[in-house]
Amino acid sequence: DVVVRTASAWAKYVSANPFAGDAKALPNKLHLYLSRDRLSSGAAKILEQRAQSGVRIHTAGGALWIDYGTSGVAGSKLTPALIDKACGSPATGRNWNSVLKVQAMIRARA
Repeated sequence: DVVVRTASAWAKYVSANPFAGDAKALPNKLHLYLSRDRLSSGAAKILEQRAQSGVRIHTAGGALWIDYGTSGVAGSKLTPALIDKACGSPATGRNWNSVLKVQAMIRARA
């Protein structure tokens, strides 16, 4: 599956970050997930049931946001298959550093 978004949609995701300005959110531990289809309304609640302590999950701007905290994604119980299922369709994730790099590439092409 391929997940594609327009430049204007990407800018909306960047501004919708529910953890923006949060000192606890480390850029390489905060992930934006975009699902192929419309995000399931119950995605965050499903994942919160499986998340370890310290993991924060929100939906904002039609996207799923997961702050994995200091433990990071490597040891998480939130597997790609579980995230896809919770989202209602295949999803792709990028950490905040990558999200900002994509935004910079989009701006450079404008």
